[in-house]
Amino acid sequence: AQSEARDPRNFSLAEWQQAKRQGKDPRAIKAVLQDAWAISDTKASFIHALEERGYRLAKGDRSSFVALDMHGEVYALPKWIGVRTKIVRQRLGDEDDLPDVATTKATIAEEMQDALQRHKGQLLSDLQPRNSRLHKQRRAMVHRHRATRQKLIETIERRKWQEARIRQSRFRSGLKGLWDWARGEAKRIQQRNEAEAKACALRDRKELDALVFAQLAERRQLVDMRAALAREFASRRRNIHDDIRAYDAMHRSRGSESQHRKNRRLVR
Repeated sequence: AQSEARDPRNFSLAEWQQAKRQGKDPRAIKAVLQDAWAISDTKASFIHALEERGYRLAKGDRSSFVALDMHGEVYALPKWIGVRTKIVRQRLGDEDDLPDVATTKATIAEEMQDALQRHKGQLLSDLQPRNSRLHKQRRAMVHRHRATRQKLIETIERRKWQEARIRQSRFRSGLKGLWDWARGEAKRIQQRNEAEAKACALRDRKELDALVFAQLAERRQLVDMRAALAREFASRRRNIHDDIRAYDAMHRSRGSESQHRKNRRLVR
């Protein structure tokens, strides 16, 4: 069954958010109300069928029978189910024993506020394991990055000393070394060694920088994931709070609506 055709008081948080995203399709609303009417042969069964689909039966101001959805929207029943008021009254009887629109809105608001409070708790329950997984990922990543950097540093150090010994071995000792110094060969070897040492140091720095940059990119990716989770949580919590405030306003509007109807009767 579609979320629109289920009692919103029993929605999970995901179902509630899906129902909000879907919006209100007049054709779907009409189909839901007509379906509830088709399977009901008494007022009690019709009320039950409506509530299962997220609607409430009430006594309207202008129409004898109206249905209200979970947002407090009012639908004139004969119009939406395509049946004359006389036939509706024949099946449902007198509407005077039904709550009026203001009372029904207040009831919906009270029940939906309770449901939304459950959604707040569910939102926290959904967030905690996801946040915990990201926290564990971060700790594992920090340890792995540290170990990888240390391993590379040790590799570079071993290679640096091996290459230094190779360069040092190019200098001959004894009389041969004096001969190399006298003919300028030792100076050429020294210049070659210095150039190689400089190139090796640059290579080592590039390798270490490349590793650090790669690790920073991975760290930024995880930071972005945590930031996205925080934004998602804040947005969903804000939406729930907005809904709670909207239902609170609906609940508080009961008194003003009742007073407005009383004033109209006095004017008449």
